[in-house]
Amino acid sequence: MTVTADFAPYLTAAVASLRRHNSETPVRVLADPQAAELLREVAVPLAIEVVPTGPAGRRNGSPQHPQEQLIQSRLAKITGLVESPFDPTLYLDSDTILQDDIGKIVAELAPALDSGHDLMLLLRRPTAPTLWGDRLLYFKDPSIQRPDAVRLLNDVFGIELTVDSLDELVCWNSGIIYGRTRALRVVGRRWLDLYRRAFDPRWRDVLIARDQLPFWVTLWELRDRISVGELPHRWNFMAGQMLGLPKGLPELPADERLDRAAVLHLAGWKTERWAVERVSALLSAVPGAPALDSEAGAVRNSI
Repeated sequence: MTVTADFAPYLTAAVASLRRHNSETPVRVLADPQAAELLREVAVPLAIEVVPTGPAGRRNGSPQHPQEQLIQSRLAKITGLVESPFDPTLYLDSDTILQDDIGKIVAELAPALDSGHDLMLLLRRPTAPTLWGDRLLYFKDPSIQRPDAVRLLNDVFGIELTVDSLDELVCWNSGIIYGRTRALRVVGRRWLDLYRRAFDPRWRDVLIARDQLPFWVTLWELRDRISVGELPHRWNFMAGQMLGLPKGLPELPADERLDRAAVLHLAGWKTERWAVERVSALLSAVPGAPALDSEAGAVRNSI
């Protein structure tokens, strides 16, 4: 896991929920210096290994500008995957709540890994998104056409997409990643390289530097080397999307899919009342836990 100071309460709640069901699984957290300080009191009781990081995952300072902090948080996330000491490795976003024993993922996904998959990622939530369908999240020109988009991606990432292969980019969700550490290191090194290219100042006016796009490009490039399988919804249940929830809903509706979920991923609904109440309840049971922002759990950055 990785975390910035803004997200320390969510990470604390995530680990607290994990520990309710599993006291043995090691949890390693890459944290910026401010987050590391916020986690100091809870690290021992929650059995968290906190690894302080600086820019690009190095221990030599902390970015202050919000956009720079956001970029560094993503770099720390990818660096954490590359440097994982575990095998297999499970990465969890901080805005998750565990509803079952995380250790069960090993047995439940063993058949997928044994059958040849290297990584397991969520795709459909409930339908699979597409880059072109969500292009306004990545391209700043709302009128951009496919040939221009392809040329831009090729220039930014140094790749050789064609107009037809644009649709080959699979929009896997990187909020929860499970798989073989060898594969994660291969993917992570290339992902780091491509993400650094994405926030180069040359592309500031044309590209929105989200970490998902270079992740998809990486998996497209490595499609003959790295096999990706679809993670069951139980292990990355994005309730907002899966249940089609409107914003402003005070509570989650009863749904058997939610009951079966091992990992509830708050994602874009993390500041909703039902999400904040769940996070706050977990924090209240952890002495010394960092508090949520007074404005309904608002945060500036997420990882």
